[in-house]
Amino acid sequence: MKYEGFCTDCGFKLESFENLEKCPNCDSSSVPCDYKDQVDVNINWHELRILCIWAEQWGHMQEKEGSIGASGTIYTIAHKIQCQHPNMKLPLTLSSEITSLKKILQAQDPNINITTNIKGIKNGKMI
Repeated sequence: MKYEGFCTDCGFKLESFENLEKCPNCDSSSVPCDYKDQVDVNINWHELRILCIWAEQWGHMQEKEGSIGASGTIYTIAHKIQCQHPNMKLPLTLSSEITSLKKILQAQDPNINITTNIKGIKNGKMI
């Protein structure tokens, strides 16, 4: 199946933009991404982590100011990039890094109870 693009907020693949008013998966009315506009970028993983962590924090600040979904969009984009490079050990967002750390520590001792106030993590999972 050929897709025309994908939802900017959740990454859902869209067959067509024709008559599209909102994402059929997440109901977002954000402008979708068109596959014809895909580009390759040459960047160091550390630089990309810096950009993603700053964007993650910006997204949380936007939500405090009443904008809904800004950090969710950033997590979707970061996850998409992370999946393209599964051998890179360091996650792109702070929330992902803390979640990974929790998994490592709890694998060593399941009785370890770790809590955090970092936004984007709920019940030990990145949201």
